[in-house]
Amino acid sequence: MADPQSNAVAPARPANPIPTDAPSAGVIHFRHRHTDRFTVVGNHLAQHPHLSAVAIGLAVYL
Repeated sequence: MADPQSNAVAPARPANPIPTDAPSAGVIHFRHRHTDRFTVVGNHLAQHPHLSAVAIGLAVYL
């Protein structure tokens, strides 16, 4: 059986490597500043108690 060819791009490495003093278990958080292709949505819209999920989704899309 022939080996399948992979054209996948290697995943990007985080900008900051894992610190040597990081714990060996648990979650490590990396902060990354997004500078393009994103939108900030306020909690007043995203968590509005009187709007449906469809209405919130449509508002975010607009």
